[in-house]
Amino acid sequence: MAASLPDLLLPWFDEHARDLPWRRPETTPWGVLVSEFMLQQTPVSRVAPIWTEWLARWPTPAALAAAPQAEVLRAWGKLGYPRRALRLHAAATTLAAEHEDRCRTN
Repeated sequence: MAASLPDLLLPWFDEHARDLPWRRPETTPWGVLVSEFMLQQTPVSRVAPIWTEWLARWPTPAALAAAPQAEVLRAWGKLGYPRRALRLHAAATTLAAEHEDRCRTN
């Protein structure tokens, strides 16, 4: 019988996966969401340092929601496609106001 895809893929991932900050156990669902917005059409090498700065500056959706959009856009910097920053800001506003400032994983 052939091995299943998870049986093949998971050991490979354990051995070869890059150590990315948003994959670490202490990363919150909010941190993962921020990484997903930033990684759209942007190389990991450019995202990682900015992601770290963002999470230090805005560790929760409410913190980002409270920031002026102009500040958010400046912090987005050279990631490109600044509408993503505005969409992330809007998502943070909704999470803060309607979802107890949390990203749910289930």
